[in-house]
Order: sequence, then C-alpha cells, then structure tokens
Amino acid sequence: MYDICGKRTDGKVLNCPFGSPAVKPDELLSSKIQSLCPTITGNVCCTEAQFDTLRTQVQQAIPFLVGCPACLRNFLNLFCELTCSPDQSLFINVTSVSKVNSNLTVDGIDFCITDAFGEGLYDSCKDVKFGTMNSRALEFIGAGAQNFKEWFAFIGRRAGLNVPGSPYAIGFRSDAPALSGMKPMNVSTYSCGDISLGCSCGDCPSSPVCSNTAPPGSHRMGSCLVRIGSLKAKCIDFALAILYIILVSVFLGWGIFHRTREQSPHSRTKPLGNVMGGGHLHSVNSQKDENLPMQMLEDAPQIRTGVRLSVVQGYMSNFFRRYGTWVARHPTLVLCSSLSIVLLLCLGLIRFKVETRPEKSYLCDIRALLEFIHEVTRILLDKLWVGPGSRAAEEKQFFDSHLAPFYRIEQLILATIPDAMDGKLPNIVTENNIKLLFEIQKKVDGIHANHSGSTISLHDICMKPLDQDCATQSVLQYFKMDPENYDNYGGVEHLEYCFENKTIGERHDISILSTVKRMRTCPCRRYGTWVARHPTLVLCSSLSIVLLLCLGLIRFKVETRPEKSYLCDIRALLEFIHEVTRILLDKLWVGPGSRAAEEKQFFDSHLAPFYRIEQLILATIPDAMDGKLPNIVTENNIKLLFEIQKKVDGIHANHSGSTISLHDICMKPLDQDCATQSVLQYFKMDPENYDNYGGVEHLEYCFEHYSSAETCMSAFKGPLDPSTALGGFPANNYSEASAFIITYPVNNAIDKEGNETQRAVAWEKAFIQLVKDELLPMVESKNLTLSFSSESSIEEELKRESTADAITIVISYLVMFAYISLTLGDAPRLSSFYISSKVLLGLSGVILVMLSVLGSVGFFSAIGVKSTLIIMEVIPFLVLAVGVDNMCILVQAVKRQPLELPLEGRISNALVEVGPSITLASLSEVLAFAVGSFIPMPACRVFSMFAALAVLLDFLLQVTAFVAFIVFDFLRAEDKRVDCFPCIQVSSSDADSEKGIGQRKPGLLVRYMKVTDIANLSVLCSSCILTIPSNPLPTLVVVDVHAPLLSLWGVKIVVISVFLGCALASIALCTRIEPGLEQKIVLPRDSYLQGYFNNVSEYLRIGPPLYFVVKNYNYSSESSHTNQLCSISQCDSESLLNEIARASLMPESTYIAKPAASWLDDFLVWMSPEAFGCCRKFTNGSYCPPDDQAPCCSSNDGPCGLDGVCKDCTTCFRHSDLHNDRPSTMQFREKLPWFLNALPSADCAKGGHGAYTSSVELKGYENGVIQASSFRTYHTPLNKQIDYVNSMRAGRDFASKVSDSLKIEIFPYSVFYMFFEQYLDIWRTALINLAIAIGAVFIVCLISTCSFWSSAIIFLVLAMIVVDLMGVMAILHIQLNAVSVVNLIMSVGIAVEFCVHMTHAFSVSSGDKEQRMKEALGTMGASVFSGITLTKLVGVIVLCFSRTEVFVVYYFQMYLALVLLGFLHGLVFLPVFLSIFGPPSRCVLVEQLEDQQSASSEQ
Repeated sequence: MYDICGKRTDGKVLNCPFGSPAVKPDELLSSKIQSLCPTITGNVCCTEAQFDTLRTQVQQAIPFLVGCPACLRNFLNLFCELTCSPDQSLFINVTSVSKVNSNLTVDGIDFCITDAFGEGLYDSCKDVKFGTMNSRALEFIGAGAQNFKEWFAFIGRRAGLNVPGSPYAIGFRSDAPALSGMKPMNVSTYSCGDISLGCSCGDCPSSPVCSNTAPPGSHRMGSCLVRIGSLKAKCIDFALAILYIILVSVFLGWGIFHRTREQSPHSRTKPLGNVMGGGHLHSVNSQKDENLPMQMLEDAPQIRTGVRLSVVQGYMSNFFRRYGTWVARHPTLVLCSSLSIVLLLCLGLIRFKVETRPEKSYLCDIRALLEFIHEVTRILLDKLWVGPGSRAAEEKQFFDSHLAPFYRIEQLILATIPDAMDGKLPNIVTENNIKLLFEIQKKVDGIHANHSGSTISLHDICMKPLDQDCATQSVLQYFKMDPENYDNYGGVEHLEYCFENKTIGERHDISILSTVKRMRTCPCRRYGTWVARHPTLVLCSSLSIVLLLCLGLIRFKVETRPEKSYLCDIRALLEFIHEVTRILLDKLWVGPGSRAAEEKQFFDSHLAPFYRIEQLILATIPDAMDGKLPNIVTENNIKLLFEIQKKVDGIHANHSGSTISLHDICMKPLDQDCATQSVLQYFKMDPENYDNYGGVEHLEYCFEHYSSAETCMSAFKGPLDPSTALGGFPANNYSEASAFIITYPVNNAIDKEGNETQRAVAWEKAFIQLVKDELLPMVESKNLTLSFSSESSIEEELKRESTADAITIVISYLVMFAYISLTLGDAPRLSSFYISSKVLLGLSGVILVMLSVLGSVGFFSAIGVKSTLIIMEVIPFLVLAVGVDNMCILVQAVKRQPLELPLEGRISNALVEVGPSITLASLSEVLAFAVGSFIPMPACRVFSMFAALAVLLDFLLQVTAFVAFIVFDFLRAEDKRVDCFPCIQVSSSDADSEKGIGQRKPGLLVRYMKVTDIANLSVLCSSCILTIPSNPLPTLVVVDVHAPLLSLWGVKIVVISVFLGCALASIALCTRIEPGLEQKIVLPRDSYLQGYFNNVSEYLRIGPPLYFVVKNYNYSSESSHTNQLCSISQCDSESLLNEIARASLMPESTYIAKPAASWLDDFLVWMSPEAFGCCRKFTNGSYCPPDDQAPCCSSNDGPCGLDGVCKDCTTCFRHSDLHNDRPSTMQFREKLPWFLNALPSADCAKGGHGAYTSSVELKGYENGVIQASSFRTYHTPLNKQIDYVNSMRAGRDFASKVSDSLKIEIFPYSVFYMFFEQYLDIWRTALINLAIAIGAVFIVCLISTCSFWSSAIIFLVLAMIVVDLMGVMAILHIQLNAVSVVNLIMSVGIAVEFCVHMTHAFSVSSGDKEQRMKEALGTMGASVFSGITLTKLVGVIVLCFSRTEVFVVYYFQMYLALVLLGFLHGLVFLPVFLSIFGPPSRCVLVEQLEDQQSASSEQ
C-alpha cells in the first residue's frame, strides 16, 4: 500500500493497492518519521503524504494515551508498522479494492499480528484513564473493549462518512495465509510498568512500584458476634443478657433473705425510725374549727409527727408558707407584678429574627471575654513550652504573618489596702486617687528611652486605632486623659455616671444575686399569706411583665425556605446526577466553625456553586401478570419524550417584566447548547434525527458506544453516560431500562436572593405547573408514570406543609385545654357543677403557659437570637406538659386542705406542701435545658436556651400569677359565682355548700391511687413545723387499687425484673438506631414529591459527585506539588490522583466509584509535545486551536485540510523546552488560561473549556500558587442514610490521610456533606447532652434535698426513661437526628415531673417504707397522673391524624412513648423501688411544747 490514490467524499484518503520497494526518505521526512515512529529506521514504505495522513489520524488518539508513554508507544507502533514499515508486505495483504475517480484504491486488508503483540498492547492500555469523563481511555478509542481482539475489531471497522476511524476495513489475523510467505508482525511491546516508559499507578496498577503501595484501609468495622450453637448474637446483647441474669438473681436472693428476716419476730422495726439530724423540722396538724383565725394556726395537738428537712428545703418551706399567705391576701398585686415582668420581656420580640447563619452565632461575642487585658495570657506563652509542629504555634504564625501580631502589653494595677478594723477594701474611686492617677500618667508620658541614638516615648510605640491617640485602658479616658477635664466634667460624680452607663449588666447581676439571697432567707409562710391576701396585685404584676416580653413578637418571623429549615438534611438522599440535593442547603444544624460549612463556603466562593436541578422521571408500569417492569426504550416512548421536551422548551415564565425560557437559565458547558441529561441527546435533541440516525437501534448502539461514536455525541459536544439518563436497568444492560431520567441543570448563584436565582425560581414554578396541567395527563394516557421535581419544589411543599397540620395542632391544644379544665375542677355534680368547675382557672393556666413561651421568645429576640420552627412546635408542648402538672399539683394541694382554715391558710399550707417539689422539679428542668445551650448544634442549642427561659418563666408565673388565679377562683366558688360567668351569683339554695373535709368526695384517680383517704390531713405552717396528727379524723373508706397492688411482694419482683430487663434490652436496641432523616416523612402525604422520592430510590444507578479540593497548590518548578497531585507519567506513585484511583478499586469500603477527573493531568498532556494537535501557537505566539476548529476549519468550507490559516502553527513546546516533561513556572502560568479556554474536539479531546471551567480558580494564580482547585470523582450509589454518613466519614478519612502524607491541604467535598456532618458525631452529641441534662438534675436535687440517695434514685429513673425511649426509637425505626435529639433532651425535662414529686412526697411521709409509698401515691400520684399523663395523652393522640408523617413519627410516636414510659416509671417502678430501696424518712416524733415547758418547770 504505497502512496495515496484517492479520497472518500468526506475527505479521508485511500491508499493505492500496489506494492513498492522500500525507499530511503529525505532527511526532513526521516526526522518526522523518527519523531513519531522511532522503531522505523532506514528505508520506509510510505510517502510524505501518507505519513502526514498517519500523523493527522493518530493525533486524535494521542491525547487519550499520552499520560502513559508505554501505551502510547505501543499504539503508535501498531499504525506506524501498518503505514511505513519497510516489511509491510510480510504482514499486510490487500483483500479488496474499490475504484475512486477511475483509480483503484484499497477497500480492505488483512493485518497479521501475533497475539503476543495484541495482548501486550491491550495490557499496557487497558487501565489508562481519560480524566475528563472519569472513565477509561478505551471507552473512547476502543468502545470499551475487554480484550485486544475486541479492540482490534473496533479499530478495523470501516468508518462511516464523517465518522472517525479507518476509511477501509482492516481484518486483524494472528496467523498468515498458507504458502504466502507472510508472517505476523511481532514488534516488541513495552509494559506499562517499564521504568523507561513508566506509567502512573492510576494508569498502570500492576506496576511494581504501585503494587508495593498498601491499599486504603476499610472503614467498615465488623461487628462482634457470639456463636451459641446455631445461634448468633451480638457481643453487647450477650453481655447484657448475662448481666440481667446476674442482677435478677441477686435481687431475688436479697428479696428472699429480706422476707425471711421480716417474718422473724426479732426483726420488727419501729415505724418512725430513720431520723436524720441537722435539718429543719416541719409538722402537720389537724384543725377542726371552721373559722379559726390565722393567729391560732400555730397551736399544736397533744402528739405531733414532724418532718426533718434539709437546710435548703427548710428555707423553701418557710418561704412558701409565708408567700402563700401573702399571695392569698394580695392576689391582685401578685398577678399584676408577674404579668408586668413577662410583658417587659415580650418587648424583645420587636427584634425577633430567625437565625440561619451559623457564622453569625450569638456566641460570637464570647470572644470579648477572651480578649481581656489585651491578651495578658499571651505573656505566658513562650516557645519554651511549644513543641515542634505545634498546631497553636503554626496558627499563631499564620495569624501574625497574614493579619497582624497581637500588641504588647504594659500594665499598672493601683489598689487600696484592706482596712485594719474590718478587713474590707476601701473604695479606690476618690478625688485624691484620681489626681494621683493623673500624676502617674504624666510621669509615664514623660518617659523617653534611648534606642540606636533615637528617643522613644510612649506615643511613638503605642497602639493608635485612629492613628492619633494612644488606646490606653484607664479610667482617665473618661476625662479624655486631660487633668483639666476633671473639674470641668464633674470630678468623681462624672466617673460614677460613666460607670453607670457602662456596667448596667453588672449592676443588674448584683441585684439579681441580692434578690435571690433575699428570697432564700424570706420566710415561706409570709409569702403564701401575702399572695392570698393580694391576688390581684400578684396577678397583674406577673401578667404585665409577660405581656411586655411578648411585645417582642412584633418582629417574629417563621422561615419556610428549606435551606433555612430543620428538614434540610433529607435532600442529600437525592444527591444524584450532578448534585440534586443542593436544594436543601441547611445551616440550622451546622454549628459555628463547622468544617462542612467552611468547606462549602470555600468551594462556592473560590470555584463555583452547584447548579440547580429540574428533573422528570418517566417510568413504565409493572406488568399485571408477572410484575416485571417493561422496557422503556420503545419508539412510542421516544416520540413521547420529544413531545415533552418540546413543551418544556416552550415554557416562558415572567420575571420583572422579562420572559424567561430554559435556554436563558440552563447550564451551557460550551456556551451554546443546554447540558440537558436525556437520551434525546443521542439525536442531538432534534426529532428529525430520529429517523435519520436509525431510531431505537441508534439508541442501543449509543448505549454501548456513547463515548466513541461521533453520532452519539450530545448537542452540547460532550458524551452522555447512559446511566445518567436511564434508570431501572440491571447491571449495565441499558436496553432493559424501565425509566427515562430527564435532568435540566440550571445555573446557580451564591446569592440566593439575587436576580439570577429569582429568574430561575420563576421558571421552575412555570415548569411544575406545566407538568401538573399538561405533562402528567399526557404521560398517564400512555400508561406510564411521571414523577417530577424542581430546585424550589421542597420549599414550596414546606410552605404547604406549614399550614397542612395547623388545624391538627390547634385541636391537640384545645383537647388538652378541655381536659385541664375538667381535671382542675371537683367531681361533677349537676347541682353545683357550674360553680365547682374550673374552666376559667384552666384557661388562665394555659394562657400563662403561652405567655411564658412568648416571653422567652421575646427576650431572646430582643438580644438578637433568632428563633427556629422547631421552637414553635416543641416548646409550647413541653412547657404545657410541665405547667399543667404544676397547676394540677397546686390546685389538688389546695383542695386537700381543711375547709375550716381560712383561704390564705389553705394557700399557705398548700405551697408549703408542694412548693419545694415544684421548685426542685422546675429548677432541675431549667438547669437541664440551660446546659444544653453549650452544645455545638445550633438548633439544639437555641432550643435549649428558649426552653430553659420558658420553663423558668412558667414556674415563676405558676407561683405568682397562677396562685393569684387560684385565690380568685376559690373566692368565686365560696361566693357562689358561676364559672366562666363570675358576674352571675346564685343563691345558696341553688348550690350545695360543701362544708368540712369529710363531705368532699375523693376523685376517681385519688381513690384508685391510694389506700385510705388522707385528704383530711392538713398542711399547716407554724415556725417551720409540719405536723401530722397521731389520731386523725375518721377516714372515708374507699376502693383502692394501685397502691395495694404495688404492695404485693410478687408484684414488686415482677416490676423490678421487667423494668430492669426493659432497660438492658433498650441499651442493646440503642445500638441499632441509625442516624439520618428519611425524606418521605418530612412532606405532606399527598405531596407529588413522595412519588418522586420513591422513583429516585428505585431507578437511580449513580452516586453523588465527590470533589477533592486542593488549597494553595504551588505549581512553580521549585515545588514538588505537581508530581504529588498528578497521575500521569513521572508523577509520584502515592500522589493524590493515584491514591484516588487505588481507592476506587475498593468501592465497598472507600465509597469512591471511579478515578478522579484531573484537570492537572489533562493540562500536562495538553501541553505535551506528543499531543501536537492540542497546545499550538501561531507564528506571532498567540494560541492556535486544533485543525478541526475555527479559524483553522470552517464547516461551510467543506472538509478541513492541512492548508489554511493554521498551516504554520507549531506545538507550544519541544521536549527540550520542558524539564522532565514538566513546564516551568512561567510556562505553566502562561498556558493555563489557554487550556481552560480551549474547546475539546476530535483533534484534541483534552481541551479544558466546559469540563474544567470551574475546577481551577485563576484569581491570584500569577504568584505561583493556585488558591483552589478540584478533582471530580463519584461516590458509589448511596441508598440509605447510613451510607451517606459512612461515605462522608470515608471521604474525610481518605483526604486526611493523603493530606498528611503529601503535606498539602486537601479536603473532600460533596453537597450532602453539609447536611450529614451532624451525623458523624450525632451519637456523641446526644449522649453528652443527655448526660449533662440528667447530671444537672442530679446536682440540683442533691443541693436541694441534701440526700444523695434520693438524688441517685431520681437520676436512675430519669436514665431508665431516656434509655427506654431510645429503645422504643429502635423498635419503631425512628432515626437519630436533630429532631429526635431535641425530643430526647425534652424528655428529661418532662420525666423530671414523674419522679421528683413522688420522691419528695415519699421523703416527707411517715411510717415504714410501705406506708410512705402508699401515702406518696395518695398525695401526688393522682396529681401527676391527671396533670401530665392524661393531659399529654389526649393531646398526643390527636397528632396521629396529622397529614405529615414527620409529626406522626417524631411527635406522636415519640411523645406517646415518652408519656407512657414516664407514667410507668413514675407511678409503677418508682413507688416499688422506693418501697424497697427508698431513702430514710424525714419524719420524727415531736413532743408538745407545753409538755416541754412543764418538764422544765418541774426541774
């Protein structure tokens, strides 16, 4: 085949079918041949035209293979031997000829090649990557061949017109025809592991250098299992089972021993033992006279039983005794005062904002606390204590060099001497001291030091913020550092004025402390009596304060945008096909300093934000017979897809008077056509090409050759991976796909409120409306399904969701209010129900709860803390649960008081009885929530802050305003006024007057809870003595169930065993709780996105993109960064890209699916002299594009030729211009913009425009450092929430290992990282906060009760409730996320109510433990059961009818479980535990005062 004898119509030349002796080329041609074919020396069998044709044809493949020199050399040798070998006739045989313009030309040949050469060629090239598409080079130049025979078959195929490839057929044979004298070509091949032509580890994993590199470790840890026969159990389950058996056995043994000892006659115990010393003594006394004056309440009976309280409880009892009496006398004053405070707090709502930016956290001002005295701690920081590589030292050096070093500190401290008499420090702020300070300052200003011949004063070296005066920190600054201003400004009085305007907060804190001190020392009874006497004052005061706080609601806002909502992280499940999940960008769960937030901000600002996604999923319906999904790739479906595309292209939305179409906002990689991901791209998005290209057969062809066939290239000039446009196919069998996936990438902007974003949103709304109105009916008529989503779909659906369950929530609160109103009233009696009912009192209590919530929101709004949606959903429920319990306890305590006492006495005694336990419970809850404000997760932190203040305000309103309301209500009832209509008074004949405690019939819950009716016991306060009569009045015999049942020894054993087993089982179940938040439960059940989410999980076969971002890449020739990052020849074997390629070989542990697309590799290849069709320049030094691009080639001028404006273009560099095939700093800097602007084409597929436009930041790169660049790969398909968490952890671990190894800052980035970062430490966050909350409750209980045993019991029960709740979460498959963590923290606050009141009642009861347990159930059991259990139960049940699954799962199911667990632990387990292991009684026998006096006189 010597010379050229013709051309095809597409310009491809055809060789002559005649042989010719080899000829010696001239020197120029010889040098050209040697540069491309170094194995051919001497004579050649080709003309210069043939060689130029060879060079032109192979230049299209060179950019794909140049990264691996061994592969490239073997590939070039194949075609060099075919074209110019002097022994060509020995292995080439022309098998067919054709006539072109009356000339015979070659139409087909046989090429005899040994299998050894074929295998060597294939083995050297099979792993070579084409980074731009994250795929193998053979996908493009070999149609994905799996062996050399398939590759040869692809190469030898005759190419169609205008299609790359051979113009004639080539048949590759491994044997020569018999008797022909021919022998197969067997040129030596180079191994990719050859050191002289070595390839990178990414292109040649079998290289000896690469095989010695350890693969990345697995991130999936195997679980510990114990095998028992054929059964397998987790180690933790087995260990807990053994522990349970041991504990139950020990308990049973102890129980048998204890019962045996009790039955022994020598083991009788006294009922009133267990006396504790060192506390306040309280007693309960009975009173029989109906109208006994308060002065006589201190009289005691003959024999009394007292309660020895702790010091703190004694103070509280004294306080509540007097406070209750005072409130009963002044209810109006109390009410007005308390309300005024809350109203004042509510003024802060004027500044109410919803915080979404973590970097603007309210905790930022803490820095001011750390900068006191101008970094005095810096003085002690010396290099003597800092080791090499210290992170702090490196950060300090970075801060000092890039910003400014901290200033030096010179300091004087002038102080007074303690007084000789009382030891107090005199005030320093006097006229003489101020004048002395001026004298000192004058002397300091006069200091003049000498240095190097110059005089230095303070003014020369001091820090001057405004470049004028020194920033001296001294009180003299209040006089402008001028002594003349001392008298002018007013001397010391001016200083005090300035102090007052600067330290308001400090003075306020002092006043608070003094108030607390006064409250602790204030007698209890006086307060109760005062409130009873002045209810109006108390009510008005408290309500006015709350209402003032509520004024802050003027600035209240509710955020509905998903990127600002707590539901954000679910979008990460849609992280397929170029970052679908970006819609739910969330900062609510990202704390200040979040690594993911910082990395996202860096990526968006330095590279480019992810684009918006609009998507359609068109799928077939399962067959009715066998349930299989039919194939979607049919002619009718393709034509339907063209119709859909036509309608989408016809969308014209209006925005600010302009018309927006898809073409206006879509992403265009080459600035021409939209990068729509659809199978229609195989027809160039043109319906006329459907028949021209061959219809469905063309599609099936493109599924296999999408990267190599020119006709399969998309309209936007890039290959389209079928896995991004098809769904539901098995393995890689695209022809059996059951769904079309159409994705429209739309340009995005960092500014979410900017015009570009708003234009896109306007189009998206029109897009969704079109789908609903036209496309959905069209598709359903074809017996197909259509699911759809846009970037703003989540936002719009959340808006709809915010109103979907409003009615359900309102009904829930109304039901609770109705139940509260009935519970607070007496047992229904038709004759007096309208008087004894307490609807107004219940309504007042609910209003107080709402005011406490509004007051909390108002206060934090006033100081600039933004709210969240979860606050408005959870906190009212929480505070209502706590508040209702306190209301029931207070009202029931007042009802238990004898009617013979005056009202102020009953109020006072009721507060003494329940005030300490209410205070203890409330303070425990406040502290439990307060410590939660230090957690890093913003949503949980803000929730804890708001909840702590809301519970505190609720408690204060309970003991002020609500006590005043109780006074008014009881006065109304005693005055025979109708509830709800207090102006109407009925006669005594219309309502029965209940006189005497004996006439009051106990309620059903009271009769159920206790053994005997102890309502006749009064609670009186007299000099801090609480007495119980030794001979009480005859009690009412009632039906008793609960307490007697729990008293049975067999029941106790069962209860302890069952609850202990549940706790241990829950611990085992906790390990099965998965982090995450499923997307299907966060939207209304009728949302169109529900079907979309289902189809996404069913049809998608691709994982989310993963970017490895490199910061501060030093590309200078002096730096080794280039070889530490790249993966082509001469790159380090452990470079970043080689490590990524190696990690992709173990996707099950690394979650990396493919090698990374490397702009650096492609840039180095693009610059390489071997890629002579890529980096070229005109004679004037400007950029010359490839020959198949304008201006070198114009489509209107016919075939491109070698003649024209680009005929004199030369390669940018020769080998001699480069150093070890690497450009110099200047060459790199000059050619990088060329590369990023170069369009890819057939002659040079390595052009960076489009593929790498946003992968490199050119800002400031002239200094030799690229601040940010990224390398793209993909995660494996992620189907579960735990997959997202594990993939993020694996990505970070991988990047951290490589970054430490290379000493280059590298981090992984994928859109869902922002959302799932919380789950990396969600268990740690949850456990720490739960431990802190429960621990805070323990500390408060310990301080209040001074009883370690009582506090430990409360701690134990709280822990059991929380653990059991987590066990229920595992059973119900409730995932661990920010919502459930908030619920768990809230459960601690509610669980306190079930424990503290019962434990306190048990501690102050008399008798043995059995009797005390029954008495505690009688006094507190009914109140707790009705006040919190039933109230929450009726309210929670309503939530099960919610239209949104998230309410059903995270509120109905979790709240219901919490209420039931709290009830069971507080009213079943706790009483049983107390009856067995309860703390000693605080009751002691107290003799009558008169007896003591008489005894004294007798002596």
